[in-house]
Amino acid sequence: MKVRPLAAAVAIAAAGTPLTALAQSSVTLYGEIDTGIQYLTHAGTNGGSQLGMSTGSRQPTFFGIRATEDLGGNTNAVVNLSSVFNSNDGSQFIPGVEFSNEAYVGLSNPTYGTLTAGRHFSVLFDNTIIYDASYFAKYSVFSDNFIPAENFWVDNSIKYKSPEIAGVSGELLYKFGGVAGDNKAGRVIEASLKYASGGFMASATYSGSNGGAGMSSGRDTRAAIGAKYSFSGFTISGGYENISGSLQLSPAGCTYFGGVGYQVSSALNLNAEVYRYDYRGSNASATGYVGSASYYLSKRTSLYLLAGYVDNRGAANFGLNPYTTTGVGQGQLGVTAGILHLF
Repeated sequence: MKVRPLAAAVAIAAAGTPLTALAQSSVTLYGEIDTGIQYLTHAGTNGGSQLGMSTGSRQPTFFGIRATEDLGGNTNAVVNLSSVFNSNDGSQFIPGVEFSNEAYVGLSNPTYGTLTAGRHFSVLFDNTIIYDASYFAKYSVFSDNFIPAENFWVDNSIKYKSPEIAGVSGELLYKFGGVAGDNKAGRVIEASLKYASGGFMASATYSGSNGGAGMSSGRDTRAAIGAKYSFSGFTISGGYENISGSLQLSPAGCTYFGGVGYQVSSALNLNAEVYRYDYRGSNASATGYVGSASYYLSKRTSLYLLAGYVDNRGAANFGLNPYTTTGVGQGQLGVTAGILHLF
């Protein structure tokens, strides 16, 4: 919904500034709330199963404030503040971080692109989620550390998104380490190139992260590609990533995925996906299978059923949830039924 910045307007009016200065400005409150009931096998160190409430299983639960101001010459000031939270108990998703999703300010122009500074989704995230058939569900390609939890968001960063020219666009991100005497500590450099035409889209992405203070020589390097094609209600998608470096945010190796989505009707959507992670230099691997069904009660509210199974082999111990693990070499089955509302 759109909310006029009434308090700001009153303050400016009191200062004698014409209210017409705000004619092209807006503030939008937006978000999603997702709560479900989850059954998970091998959820503890004793191998026991778990039944409980789950938040953000189909989509992350968050709220945000987005603001724009027309500066003239087709240039806008842009602000985005959003925070992930746990809808089952109201707590912060990341304790102590007020705006854990994104927090940035910048300038946007349709000719020159968008430049922002603050806390962002990583470029790797931006160019993976669009090819994930499960689209950021807890059981998805994120379960196999295609993007490690440490790399979902990037603090202290500058991000640039180019305009699209003849179907081609680019994205760059640089994170400042901010460590005295060691500019490489905590540094992140990412870049991507994307092409879109009709129902086809493809991206190539590079992501490199240095370790923190005292470990800046350690590095996690990822090179990824992804593509999808939509036609007649179907969407076929897939991707591949090579992981190397000594930082080992996830084991050196490669991971790949493929999925299909089908819009059965305006009310029913089905998705299925397979992903695999192969360790380099060993026989360890993790293979995951995910399926989901969403039934839309309205444009904003849907019921969903999400199911997945991960088969760990050798030293692999990936859980269905990207923030958890299971026993080494142990499989895990999960089923979640819930409701999602957008506002």
